[in-house]
This record gives sequence, structure tokens and C-alpha cells, in this order.
Amino acid sequence: MFLNTSVLQIPIFTARGKNYILAENIIRCKAMSNYTCFYTKEKKWVVPKCLNVFEEQLSAVGFVRPNRSELLNVRFIKSIQCNSIIQLLDGSSLTISRRRRKEFMVLYKLG
Repeated sequence: MFLNTSVLQIPIFTARGKNYILAENIIRCKAMSNYTCFYTKEKKWVVPKCLNVFEEQLSAVGFVRPNRSELLNVRFIKSIQCNSIIQLLDGSSLTISRRRRKEFMVLYKLG
């Protein structure tokens, strides 16, 4: 169902230059005003771009939006509790918004 995420690289610009994050290493992305925070296994990256900028390209490789402020790599889902709380393999948890709950559950069951 999902494309190979190992090919997609997200450019990250820092004070020291340009870095790339492989999409397969991104656990989740969180919107913080006009910034996006990428959570990977190794590090947290903050990028001065809105989450919407990354949504289209990441959704093509297995990311879903469980709520307004986050994108989630479905490969890191451990479980879903009460159809509203997502437990991730890294120990963190996210909430599925009421608006997206039905759509998300259909996607998750197919994935």
C-alpha cells in the first residue's frame, strides 16, 4: 500500500548547513506555529516551515494525520486504544481527533 520510504529525504537547514533526514527514520512531525518539529530515533529537528509543506510528500510514503498538529509514520504505531489514543514504538502517545477518527481507523486497519 505504501511506497518505499527509504528514497524520500527531507532537507533540513541548520546553522551548520544542510542535512537530510530519511523519511523511514521519522517517527512523527509536530506543528509548532510556523515551525515543524521532526522526531527521529536519534534526534529532534526543528525546521522553520509549516507542517503543511511536508504533508503531501510524507503522506505519499506512509504518513497519516491523526490530528491537526501532527503527522505520524504508520510504521511506528504500536497500538490504538479506545479508538482515540495512538501508542508509538518509542513510548510516546498521540490523540486522534474526533473529526479524523473514522478515517484514521479505516486507514490503519488497511495498513
